[in-house]
Amino acid sequence: MTPKVVCDDPRAWVVIQQQLRSGESGGSAGRCEDSVGGHHDRLSAPSNWLKRPQSLQVWVFPADAPVREVAKAVTDCKPVRKPKKCDETAQSHALMRPEVRERLLTQVGERPGGWAVGIYDRLATAEPVQNGEPPTGR
Repeated sequence: MTPKVVCDDPRAWVVIQQQLRSGESGGSAGRCEDSVGGHHDRLSAPSNWLKRPQSLQVWVFPADAPVREVAKAVTDCKPVRKPKKCDETAQSHALMRPEVRERLLTQVGERPGGWAVGIYDRLATAEPVQNGEPPTGR
């Protein structure tokens, strides 16, 4: 299953969370322009994922959301790798924590924005066309 998010503002922050085979939560976070999404193959998806409804949670935060400040306040924004600073990778990692998202939601509130989520359960069979019309099969 591959969720894909597109946004009017490519710098918006996106968090996708879903249940993995082990029962724990997984997903991804980052800027919308960085192709935030997920791909789970047969080894990581629950064994009956095609036979039952799936649940996915998606959060879209505005590009100017104070992610760095909230991440530092809640988790100290620990770096994932060098350099030792609260860079965007560390901020994305912090956004995977519910307490960071909750505080950020409290600070940002609801704002208007444009975004869409697509969920794919198999590979595309045709190339998309440039005029926005649905692709035709080959």
